[in-house]
Amino acid sequence: MRSEQSERSPAKGLAKTGQNVKRKINAKQAGFTLVEMLVIIAIIGLLAVIAVANFSGAESRNNLMMEAERFSGTFREAKNYAISQKRVEDPVSGLLVVPDGGFGVWISLDSPLPAGEYLIFGNIDTSDDYGPGDWKRFEEFLPDVELESIVSAEGEDLSSAVIITMFSPPSGNAYFAVDGAEYETDYIAYNLKEEGTDGAERCVVVHNRTGATEIFNGSCEDLP
Repeated sequence: MRSEQSERSPAKGLAKTGQNVKRKINAKQAGFTLVEMLVIIAIIGLLAVIAVANFSGAESRNNLMMEAERFSGTFREAKNYAISQKRVEDPVSGLLVVPDGGFGVWISLDSPLPAGEYLIFGNIDTSDDYGPGDWKRFEEFLPDVELESIVSAEGEDLSSAVIITMFSPPSGNAYFAVDGAEYETDYIAYNLKEEGTDGAERCVVVHNRTGATEIFNGSCEDLP
């Protein structure tokens, strides 16, 4: 009996040893798995932060491009109104009339409007300026986009002035009025800037006489 027990004891010992080794291996494997999970979670968190930042920047840049197109389109719209001699409501009489003075786009950085940030108007009183007797429609820039500066073709800073681009009916010819006086220059450039992540810029150029518009990537200071 003793000999049988002595023969079996090493086998039992080996079995126990094998079980212990297996437990240790499993414990090590579980530890590595936990560490790996923590690393993966950390990487996912970092990628999420980067993705949110990129999405925010892309959204802001998209707003800038959209606003440059929309802002540019306001001038084309005013020109088309003048050519088609669009009828609008006279705020005084309430009647539909064709503005004898054409249509214009009124913009100023230093003179905030009661509603909106710039406007398109029908020049009913023919004063070459926006007045209470004119038809108007207020406009606002999209979120995270601001009109940073206004310059002439000669580089004169017009940011503190009231700028009006008028379109005469029925030709649609354009001319500029600055602070109430006709202003001669080849074009006026409006610098739009994205206020979000990277401060991207777009320059909207409005040409004299034709009223044609162009959009350039970058600042108006970098115009060729």
